[in-house]
Amino acid sequence: MVNPKKAAKLIRQHFSELTAENFVENLRRSCPEIFEDNELLAESENLASQPLVAEKHSQISEPKSLSRDSHRR
Repeated sequence: MVNPKKAAKLIRQHFSELTAENFVENLRRSCPEIFEDNELLAESENLASQPLVAEKHSQISEPKSLSRDSHRR
């Protein structure tokens, strides 16, 4: 059976010696899907920040032949 005090000591020692860079490397190696999800999320956020084609066209003024004023005679 695991001795809780010994386990706590080993865990504390492990994390006190572990750098952030080592932690991320270990995490990337053991759970690559976490980083894949983050990369997909970042890509989708970049796409979401770009204006849609419809939004770009809405900024273009309407030709006079199609405006409401030209239809009034």
